[in-house]
Amino acid sequence: ARARTARRPLRRGSHRHLHSQLRAPAACAKLLRRMPHSSTAIKLFRDILKAHRALPPAHRKLGDSMVKQEFRQHQNATPNFLFQFERQWRDYLQQLRVQTLRGEPVGRALSDEDIMALSDEQRNALAQALDPSAPAADS
Repeated sequence: ARARTARRPLRRGSHRHLHSQLRAPAACAKLLRRMPHSSTAIKLFRDILKAHRALPPAHRKLGDSMVKQEFRQHQNATPNFLFQFERQWRDYLQQLRVQTLRGEPVGRALSDEDIMALSDEQRNALAQALDPSAPAADS
């Protein structure tokens, strides 16, 4: 039999306490442990993944992978950038929730201005998402 070590009780506000409260799926737990973001960013991440449950399976898979990738890429960003990053994702979450509650189709059409504001990498990812048979652009 393995000897059990006594665990200290979780202090409210501690790093372990936050993660114990998240109850995130195993695939997300690893990412959350590495994120130095504030607890609001972690909650936002979790809420977005939860909102994606209302999407069709293919859209949910794409959306979940994009959210995880974005949060992973920006885990060491500056506080000024993180403020804008979190604001954009909160706006996305709000839009997703409103459309889901109203029974509207989820998402919105991208204007030409929206597409021009994307980086080359984002445009390539969008093209791949819209047409998976299209060849991926080399970086």
